[in-house]
Parts: sequence; C-alpha cells; structure tokens
Amino acid sequence: MTSLRSLTLVASATVLMAVPASAQSSPGKPSKLLGLIRADGTKEPIAGAEIMIAESGPATMSDARGFFRLDSIAPGERRLIVRKIGFAPLDVVWSFAPGDSIVRIVELSSIQMLDSVVTVDKQLRDPEMEDFAMHKKLGLGHFYMREDLDKSGGRISNLLAMTNGVQLRYGLGTAAYVASSRGQKSIGSGSCLADVYVDAVKERGPFNVNTFAPHQIEAIEYYAGAAQTPAKYMRLGTNCGVLVIHTKR
Repeated sequence: MTSLRSLTLVASATVLMAVPASAQSSPGKPSKLLGLIRADGTKEPIAGAEIMIAESGPATMSDARGFFRLDSIAPGERRLIVRKIGFAPLDVVWSFAPGDSIVRIVELSSIQMLDSVVTVDKQLRDPEMEDFAMHKKLGLGHFYMREDLDKSGGRISNLLAMTNGVQLRYGLGTAAYVASSRGQKSIGSGSCLADVYVDAVKERGPFNVNTFAPHQIEAIEYYAGAAQTPAKYMRLGTNCGVLVIHTKR
C-alpha cells in the first residue's frame, strides 16, 4: 500500500501544507521528511536553518535554496524542531507511520528586537486571536465571528448546521454535539464526535456547543479533517474534526 499523509502544522512558526510524496510502506520501514524553509511574509528561502528530530535524530540544515531532507526517521511520535537565529522556532510532536514520505513548506516568523524603553502605549496582544487570524488567512477550515453567530439565531449549532463536513447530534433541550462522517473512530452510538477546544483548552467527553450565550463568543474555527487542522489542535487519533471556540476576553 502507498502511505500518503498530509497535515498543516502551525506553532510558533507557520507550516503550510504541500503535496506529499509517495512511499512504499512496510512494517518498521523508516520514514523521511522533505521540505522548504522560507520566511513568513517575504517568502524568501532561509538557508542554514537547523531541522532535527529531537533525541533520536536525524538532523540536517537547509541549503542555500532553503531545501532540506531528513531520512531514516524511526516510525512513531517524534518531536520535530526547526530553528534559525532571528526567527521564531517550530517545536511540535509529529507522528510518523512506517514508510511515510512527507513534504512540507515551513514558514518561520521573524523576531523583532524591541527597544529597552517603550514610550508608546500599545493594545494588549491576544495570542489566541492572532492564531485565529493566521489560520483564517491560510483558509484551510471554516471561520466565524460573533456577527455570524448573531445572524444564525445566536446558537452555535445553527451556525455549524450550515457548515460542510458537520453532522450535529442533538440531546435534551437545546443540547447539540458536533460530529463528522469523515472520521473512523466511533463514540457513543456510532457518532464520530469532533474534538472541542475552548480558548485552546481541550474539553473532555461530549461537549454541548450551545453551552455559551452569543455575547460570550468572540470567534469559532472548524476543521473537518486532519489535513486542515493546525498542529496546536492535533493529537494522535484526531479523525473526526476539530471545533475551536474563542470566548470574549
């Protein structure tokens, strides 16, 4: 069988999905990772970036064109690190199946040096909403703001009922649970329930999406499959979609 895996990784750096290469899979066969390192915004290649699988190796450096290749990666969950002085590092756990051949385009964000004395007042940053804006720019999922929720009658379930890839499961009263027919794991009565994150914290068990009132919601993200889902919301066995709820702060 041909092993073909695709996933968009987003951490302190941005990783865009590229077209995976094919590899013949066999039990225990090493995996490999190929890609391009470039600067976020300018898209210029980054030479001399360090790419490594922590602890077990291997490691390499990007060439003058920003290209790199890692061979002989042991199958299993491996910690991938990409770093270059002057750029925010990427540090993420990735699962490699036997014989995987994966291609990625990695975009590193430059680090701006601040003066020791700040004389201009600036609005407090909201990292979660910055991530939301970045994910929306990539356009790999479905993204909604509070005004979209208001237009749908004030319930998240009404909004998600119009979203491709979503199947809703209803409970008592107004309770509603997000499920997907695309995944392969079954929970409860055969439903493939999506993972739900509230302000970057994963909820345990089935989560009623109508828990929040409209005024409590800032934004919503939904990803139907693993190939769309950012790395910060990925975990082993994520097959049934991911719903991310950002509350108003």
